[in-house]
Amino acid sequence: MKRIVILFIAAAIIAFLNQNAFAGIVFSTDFENGVSSVISGGTLASTEGYSDYGFGSQYYWDDGKEDGAVTLNLSHLPQHSTIDLTFYVAIIDSWDGNTHRVGWPAPDYFNVSIDNNEVFHETFDNYDGLDDQSYKGPYLVYRAALARSGGDNDSAYIISLENISHTADTLTIKWYASGDGWQAGDDESYAIDNVIVTANPVPIPPTLWLLVSGLIGMVGFKKRYLR
Repeated sequence: MKRIVILFIAAAIIAFLNQNAFAGIVFSTDFENGVSSVISGGTLASTEGYSDYGFGSQYYWDDGKEDGAVTLNLSHLPQHSTIDLTFYVAIIDSWDGNTHRVGWPAPDYFNVSIDNNEVFHETFDNYDGLDDQSYKGPYLVYRAALARSGGDNDSAYIISLENISHTADTLTIKWYASGDGWQAGDDESYAIDNVIVTANPVPIPPTLWLLVSGLIGMVGFKKRYLR
C-alpha cells in the first residue's frame, strides 16, 4: 500500500513537470497570411517602405487611443509564471515626443497593457529627435520617408518586454496611443508586426527533482530488498 502511495505522489509530481514542459511560444503572427481571429481593432495594411526593415509585406495598422486599441485575446494557456512579448512597431508620421511648448501637440505616447495593467508607456518623436522621446532603445529605422507619410518621417523599433508576471490561463494584450497631443489618422498612427508571445514555465525547484528520484528509489529499494 505504501508503495502505491509513493508511486501516486511521484506520478503527480511528474505530471506537474510535464505540464510545465509545454510552456513556450503560445502565439505568433507576421500578418502575411491575414489576421488571426484573436486579434481585433486595427486594419491589415501594406508595409510599403517598412518592408526593407523586416516588416514583410503586411502589418496591422491603427490610429486608436485607449478606446480604439489593437487587442489580442488568448485563452487555454499552459501553466506558467511569466510571459515575454516581442513585436515590431512602426511609429508613423508627426509624433512629437515629450515636447512641452505652449500650444504644441505633445506628449505622444505608445502603450502596451496586459490584462489592463500598463507594462509599456513611452513617448516617441519623429520631429525633434531622439533626445525628445522617452524611449531610448535601439531602432530599425529612424526619421525616414516611409509608409503613409504626409511629408513627415517615420521610425520603427523592435520592442521586447520580458518576464512580465502572469499566471492566468487567459491573456489580453492591448496596443494603443495616448497623450494630450495625440493626433490620430493621417497625422499620427502606428502599426505592429512580428508579434511573439511566450509563456515561461514555472521554475522547478531542484529539491523537487530530488524528491521524485528519492520516491522512485524508495520503491525500487523496497521491491528488491523487502520481499
